[in-house]
Amino acid sequence: MKRLYLCISIMTVIVLSSAASLWVIRSGNEQLYSLAAEVKYVYGKGEDPSAELKEFCDCWEKYYVRVSYFAASDSLNTVYSGVFRLQRLLEEDSDEFIPELESICGQTKMLYRSQFPHLYSVL
Repeated sequence: MKRLYLCISIMTVIVLSSAASLWVIRSGNEQLYSLAAEVKYVYGKGEDPSAELKEFCDCWEKYYVRVSYFAASDSLNTVYSGVFRLQRLLEEDSDEFIPELESICGQTKMLYRSQFPHLYSVL
């Protein structure tokens, strides 16, 4: 009977930690998406979005630290390089600024989906 309780306890811890990691990633994604929308809005108006971009990059730094405990570093490093390029693209007034920002948001969505547990991945 002790083994059954131990197994149930272990499974409960696994499920709760998985739910917690998904919550952390999801809340971070929502914050990043809202800041990205703000950057796009200011950029679309023709104004300088440097302050909004700095806020987005600062949010990314916090997100990176929190999510690095749960996600593979390869996927995070790919997104990190995109965030690093944003400032340079803004300074150069490149046409790739908005697509890069959207790509970052897309990659974080894929990161969330890759962390979501599926029955086929357990079996």
